[in-house]
Order: sequence, then structure tokens, then C-alpha cells
Amino acid sequence: VARDWADEPALQEEALELDSFGRWFLARGQVQLCWEENFDWRGDVRQAGGGVLLHQGYELIDLLVQLMGLPDSVYSAMANVSRPGGRYSYDTEDTAAVICRFTGGAVATLHACWTVGPDNWSLELFGTQGTLIIEREQVVTRDRSGLVQSQRQTRGGDPLAGQIESFLAALGNPPPRFSSTLRQHLPAMAVMQAAYLSARTGQPESPSRIFEMHDINETSANG
Repeated sequence: VARDWADEPALQEEALELDSFGRWFLARGQVQLCWEENFDWRGDVRQAGGGVLLHQGYELIDLLVQLMGLPDSVYSAMANVSRPGGRYSYDTEDTAAVICRFTGGAVATLHACWTVGPDNWSLELFGTQGTLIIEREQVVTRDRSGLVQSQRQTRGGDPLAGQIESFLAALGNPPPRFSSTLRQHLPAMAVMQAAYLSARTGQPESPSRIFEMHDINETSANG
């Protein structure tokens, strides 16, 4: 199952030194790119399943859940009006905004759009003792004020390289524990489904309720 950060040295727990940031209380994620005018199958909700949030925002949500845990509630708003009068019609969302609330009061906001540039992907996490900034090219840590950079690590040039190497290695010599399993993706998918449900109902939705709807044991989802 695709998850490039699981095999990337710069994004491993020991490299990030997560204990040094204290308790997370705020996170901000964004992904934007200017896709070609014809979305092709990505513009058909029956074929694609969703739009920019599903296809470009999944990695943000997956990483957010791994670092901050499963949100108590998810509220989202989505639209597909950023290209009025275009030659190619589509019914998937081209713009999405998501607000997540966590136990203890922490809040995260995410927004995604694939009709505007320049290309940007980032996840910022603010803790009681420091800030962690994850971008496509680098990982940066700063003090609480944000003025002092304490560490900078360059990320791998090709995000797929680690996944491919791990896959090929597993074919010849299966590891005792895979770095990414389908079950480990269930929390991120619960958040994703809660976001799409919220966009339809106009109300905050619970990822835990998604587990209940599908009769899945939430506590075993990370196994």
C-alpha cells in the first residue's frame, strides 16, 4: 500500500525527534497544483471516487493522523466552481477545506486545490515546545517563536524510490512486519470518509463513527 514516508529516513520517528515538540495543539496542511484543464477520469466521481482531497490530499491526512492521532470530529466544505465555463465538465471537487478537532483541544486545518499554482505541499505542526514543518523537499524544526531553526533535513529526491525498493526487497525476502499495511490506512480513510460525509451533511462528522458503520474495531486499525 502506497505510503512513501514510511520508508523515508527523514520522516522516521527517531529522525523527527517527536518528543522534543511537546504536545501538538495546532496543525496546518495544504496542497495545491494547477492541473491540466481536462481532468479525464479524475473528473468523474463514479470512476475517481473523489477529487482533489482524495487524490492529492490523502498523504497529508495520513501523515497528520500518524502524528496527531484520530480526530474526534471532521468538518469540511468542498466545491467544483473554480473553472467556470471550461471546455471539460467534471463533478469531482477541485477545492476542499477541512477542519479537524482532537481530544484535548488540538485543531488542524487542511486545504487542497488542483486548479491554482504554484505547486505547493506542506504540513506544519505546532507544539508546546517547538514547530515541525514538513515540505516536499525538506523537513525543518523551529523553536516556539518560529524564528530559530534548530534542524533541517533534506528529503529524498524521488518519493517513490523507497516504496519500490521496499516492495522489491519484500518479494525476495518478506520482512516480519511490513512498513505499510492496508489496516494501517484505515484511520486515514475514516477521516477521508468523514470529510466527504461532512461536505454532504454540512455538519461535523466523527471518524470513529465511520469505524462503527463498517463494523471495524478502531483499536486494531494500526495493527
